[in-house]
Amino acid sequence: CDPHQEALMHEVSDEVVKLVAKYGGLMWGEHGKGFRSEYGPEFFGKELFTELRRVKAAFDPHNKMNPGKICTPLDSDAELVKVTDTKRGYYDRQIDVQVRDSFKQAMECNGNGLCFNY
Repeated sequence: CDPHQEALMHEVSDEVVKLVAKYGGLMWGEHGKGFRSEYGPEFFGKELFTELRRVKAAFDPHNKMNPGKICTPLDSDAELVKVTDTKRGYYDRQIDVQVRDSFKQAMECNGNGLCFNY
């Protein structure tokens, strides 16, 4: 991804959040909630977000499962993932092309179904 485009990601996200809130929508669908977590408290409201954090604390008190995504456990100082946080794709791009080619199938089998080429 072009670094300039990455820099615009937060700005665009903020504007989209404003529009979605204006029309009473939600920023979440089935996938990709984690990097929008910083907007959760605003969208869910204090009461519901506190309850989400209570549930997280009950089932994941040490914040080990998807840490910082959606919410953090109640009484935790852990931060939510931000739109500007480094994405895994950044690290993928740091791998030398020759090394990537040697592990092409493994690199493509990342949960998006690309490796299921029956």
